[in-house]
Amino acid sequence: MTRSALALTLKAHGYAVLVVGVFLAALPLAAASLDRLTGRALPAGLAVVGGVLLPLAGALSYTSFWLFIARGRGTAFPTDPPRALVVLGAYRYVRNPMYLGNLGIALAEALLLRSPGALVYAVLLSAATHLYVTRVEEPALEARYGEAYRRYRRAVPRWIPSRRPYPTGLTLEATRAAPGQSTWGQGCAS
Repeated sequence: MTRSALALTLKAHGYAVLVVGVFLAALPLAAASLDRLTGRALPAGLAVVGGVLLPLAGALSYTSFWLFIARGRGTAFPTDPPRALVVLGAYRYVRNPMYLGNLGIALAEALLLRSPGALVYAVLLSAATHLYVTRVEEPALEARYGEAYRRYRRAVPRWIPSRRPYPTGLTLEATRAAPGQSTWGQGCAS
């Protein structure tokens, strides 16, 4: 691994620790702590579902995150977005696998903790993520990658994976790279 690749990998993982620490650890636990006020808990059987979902969602998130680094030559951090539109792995089936993985982690935590508060948090996080993706991220990706992104967006669903993969794994350089434009967490540049 070259020195610049190592620096990129360390920077990306530092960002991931921050995001995971805040959005997928601290905030769900804070929401779960509110359950003491209501005295309610989700059914015990749902903890098993959470136990199965957590490693699957974690693997989806991390493999998608790794493609940002390895093939996109960037991070999920807005100040260092991927330099290439990556359409490999899970990105061939759904545009936002990293977000789906992260939202799956939040849901799995709620189920494992049997926490109505953490479940409400997961739902609110999902809604906020959808708004961010549709209002901020997708327009930025279209500006950054132009027609390549428009073709990809027409062919690959945003949230529900397709049964048919996007043709071959492609890596396309940004056609109109704009320094500082955010592609935070996006599944294909994700």
